[in-house]
Amino acid sequence: MGYFDHFAKSKSTRFGQILDDYTIEKEFRIITRFMYNPEVEILEIGPGKGGLAKKFIEMGYQNYDVVELNVLMRNNIARVVRKTKNYEIPELKEKDNSYDAIICCDVFEHLNDTKEAKLFISEVHRVLRNEGLIIIVSPDYLDWKRDFFNCDFSHSNITSVRRTIQLFYNNNIATIYYNYFYSYFEGIVGKILNATVKIITFFIKGNSLDSKLYKLRLTFLRRFIIVGRKLQ
Repeated sequence: MGYFDHFAKSKSTRFGQILDDYTIEKEFRIITRFMYNPEVEILEIGPGKGGLAKKFIEMGYQNYDVVELNVLMRNNIARVVRKTKNYEIPELKEKDNSYDAIICCDVFEHLNDTKEAKLFISEVHRVLRNEGLIIIVSPDYLDWKRDFFNCDFSHSNITSVRRTIQLFYNNNIATIYYNYFYSYFEGIVGKILNATVKIITFFIKGNSLDSKLYKLRLTFLRRFIIVGRKLQ
């Protein structure tokens, strides 16, 4: 078995795939609010099955590189992006001031601890060009609670908006945007769905890798997107 094969080989339900597609569309729209030129150079860390990377390429962002440890997912995305790389964070094997944006979706929480999180954000600051963007999407521990650790053996870095803003601030990165969402949904609709699914699945322990009800629960737990800009 390779690194993260349990995810690489997992299959979404049709309903789950529809929600994933809508969520990727939402993330793309949010991120590109702050990108004024499709010629920017982007590094995505942990693209997984490549949904967001494919969206960027489809919309004309050709200077798109990825770092992916899993060989199955790396080979899959290699046909789409400019360059694929294979190394493990928190250190970034990139030159100083070499990218305009770094995207990290559902990866930040997989760092081993706060020490690694601090190192990673300092590395982001080093690699970004002046006024470059860091985009992080992660589960909100304040909502996930025990599911934060139970859903994935490698969830070790506790993530929340406040903790991430503090890390940004201490590395001379200004927070310019953040928002919460529940799968594709946000606001009061998202909160209602979140609460309803929690009630429906309260008895699910999540011990089975194939439990559709547990996956449904995880789908509607609260996540956040946060965008920071490197200060000169």
